[in-house]
Amino acid sequence: MKFSRFELETIDIKPLANAISSQMDRSYVNETDEMIIIASETYKLRTNSTQMNMVIVKKVNSKSYVDIIGAAGGTGILNISLWAESGFVRSTLKQLEEYCSLHGIRYTKQEMKGY
Repeated sequence: MKFSRFELETIDIKPLANAISSQMDRSYVNETDEMIIIASETYKLRTNSTQMNMVIVKKVNSKSYVDIIGAAGGTGILNISLWAESGFVRSTLKQLEEYCSLHGIRYTKQEMKGY
């Protein structure tokens, strides 16, 4: 499993979640005023496995937190990772960076303790 967490200086989570999940299939969406969970499962031919991708956007006081998770991407041919999970995290991070740059939102990467 590969994951990253970011703290953003915004509370407008709906357009943020839509922007950073625009490349996902959005098989599952659960949305409240405080949190949005978006998940998809995709088959990865190069690793011959199915991968679960998730974006979780949570509003806490005057900030938002984004978790980007790629899991169960398999190990691929000859037990070589082929970077399926980290590839999802990197591509979603790129969308997050573009959205924040376009809207003037500052963000910082958070350390995830206990994982």
